[in-house]
Amino acid sequence: MLQKLKLKLVVLNVVLLIVVLIAVFVSLYFLLEYELKNQENAVLNKVASSEIVKPLEMIDIWDYFDDFEDGYYDGNNMWEWEYIDFIIENEDYFLPYSSSRLFYIKLYFDYEVISISSTIVLQKKESIIELMTKVDEIDRVTGEVDLDGEDEDIRLSFLTSESPGVRIYVFIERTPREETMGAYAFAASIALVGSVICAFIVSVFMAGKSIKPVRESIESQDKFIADASHEIRTPISVIRSNAELIMESPEQTVGENIKWLEYIHKEAVRMTKMTEDLLVLSHARTVKTEKDKEKDKALRKRINLSVLITEVYDSFRQIFAQNNINAGGAEVEEDIYISAAEHEIRQLAAIFLDNAVKYTGEGGSISVSLEKDPLKNRADIKITDTGIGMPEETLEKIFERFFRIDKARSKSTGGAGLGLSIAKTITDKYGGKITVVSEPDKGSQFCVTLPL
Repeated sequence: MLQKLKLKLVVLNVVLLIVVLIAVFVSLYFLLEYELKNQENAVLNKVASSEIVKPLEMIDIWDYFDDFEDGYYDGNNMWEWEYIDFIIENEDYFLPYSSSRLFYIKLYFDYEVISISSTIVLQKKESIIELMTKVDEIDRVTGEVDLDGEDEDIRLSFLTSESPGVRIYVFIERTPREETMGAYAFAASIALVGSVICAFIVSVFMAGKSIKPVRESIESQDKFIADASHEIRTPISVIRSNAELIMESPEQTVGENIKWLEYIHKEAVRMTKMTEDLLVLSHARTVKTEKDKEKDKALRKRINLSVLITEVYDSFRQIFAQNNINAGGAEVEEDIYISAAEHEIRQLAAIFLDNAVKYTGEGGSISVSLEKDPLKNRADIKITDTGIGMPEETLEKIFERFFRIDKARSKSTGGAGLGLSIAKTITDKYGGKITVVSEPDKGSQFCVTLPL
């Protein structure tokens, strides 16, 4: 199940990245193409501007070519431009805006040629005639036109402009722009493939990290179920075996079977307590609805923590006496108030005192203290015992469910290893913290910090 979930996360991440990258690369592609077209159009418009291109300002071709025959356009795409070779040979005399990829043709509306810029783009009169024919067929101010031939294969963008009595055709090769766009498409494809490979590797790693809490939660849940089943199995076995003993002697009275009934009652009480503790832990781990949050909020009140801690400690004095444990006393600072549910804070204090009783032998002592830390705006509750203490390596585990340092002692006192886990759950709920100081055979001190 987790492997399928991991695979789904990897596929989802990679697909999302591919979609995003394609969207970005395609957007950049069109933006770049738009910008390059704008640059082409800016050049075309500049050349076509009447302030830049003026008739016959550079040279009078009649002075250089006495045998010139009028160039004309007869409407049937037939051109007679016998001075084109002359222009190519004398290109230094003509307008400076011509280049290896830019040229123009300028003529009067009666199709008498005024000038042609020098160019090495088109070297044949037939090509120029074909080019003019195609532009006239397109019948647009600006656009693209191609010349495909055996000797010449040219891709051009064009712009036509008119001023009084004059018509101008300006051309620029668009091959550099298309080569740039092709290079960008190739680079973007390489980047996309590389990004997908990197994304796959990263996604596998991140999916593993994301699933880790889920795996730990499942493992924790499985362990919890196994531990709970094990803990419940023991009292059930005791109840069942004692009940069978009673059933084997139906003639005996209740008084004669009182010992077995006491065992059954004791284990039933233990199961009831364990069930209540499990419900507390389950409720704490359940995602709260708005109704649950409102209920928890309503239970929170301004309570006198000083009075509460004193009352809980006093209620344990009889238990101390029954176990021959000395009451070390309660040093409680007066009038310390916190906002909390009273029953939960009582349960919190009782858990630590009950835990101290279980692990403190005869002749030991248990004490409690409460003081306010105004600088940190908190109350510190300390429960100190002189019991068996705990090894340092176990201090990080004592708040785990069903964890017990001395299982034999815990079972003899009815413990299931849930008390400290519940105490931590309550403390975390109110934004508090629990710290432990302990040493084997010297006792332990639990300090519970709660915000005021």
